[in-house]
Amino acid sequence: MNNYHPSEGKNKYGRPIEFRGIVGNQKTLRRITRCIASQSLPNLILLTGPTGCGKTTLGRIIARATLCRNKGIGEFEPCGRCSSCGIDSIHQHALFDELDSNLFCDERLIDLNHDLQNTGRVFLLDEIQELPQRYAQALKKSVEDIAAHLILCTTHPAQLDDALYNRLKANEFRLTRPTEQEVVDYLTMRCQMLGVTSDSPNQLLRVARAYNLEMRPCSQFPAKALVEANGCITDEYLDEVFGESECQPSAVIDSAVEVPFNRPLI
Repeated sequence: MNNYHPSEGKNKYGRPIEFRGIVGNQKTLRRITRCIASQSLPNLILLTGPTGCGKTTLGRIIARATLCRNKGIGEFEPCGRCSSCGIDSIHQHALFDELDSNLFCDERLIDLNHDLQNTGRVFLLDEIQELPQRYAQALKKSVEDIAAHLILCTTHPAQLDDALYNRLKANEFRLTRPTEQEVVDYLTMRCQMLGVTSDSPNQLLRVARAYNLEMRPCSQFPAKALVEANGCITDEYLDEVFGESECQPSAVIDSAVEVPFNRPLI
């Protein structure tokens, strides 16, 4: 898979809407996209990894690609134009449903058991370790033979019911947070898109570390700086956001993108 490009595969807020917009986890992405391209995506998928690594976002992209009507054989990216995978339509799609583990109830379980037998449906169930025990045990039986696609996400696979996890682990895809280099490269390119300036290369590394390499807040930071700092990232602004005691990077990491400083990154 080609490396991501910040101007492609993301919405205006920096949240990926295509596989090529995802930062890091390239080996896992290759496994998933090969399955989609060969039309052999498992009906049952488990995405695991720490908070902020992109499990839910990836699950939505998988759903979009699965429902896309314009994707040909050998292709894996959703077209982003049809009604089935449009940027803003996935949550309104009649065949897609994103479920909340904390709001599960008997009625919802009955509906899910029925809907999982319908080919073409896609369900995303996040943080499944939060499911009450009796629903987790019932879900184990529900996933034994399904026609729909069910994408499950968890930050704590060790907390899952043993029998349920044994059923899921054959189709487990593990995600990690991206490296410092990957996050800094992403922030650099995102700043270029928005015309945000920076005084030194250490500042974006400081941002990446302050957010513990979590892509959700990192992806929002350039737009935040555009508004709050008039598009100019300075040490003073970072002190305001993160505090003066925030660990300062001791050395500049080599960026894959040459960053022009003290002028708009465009």
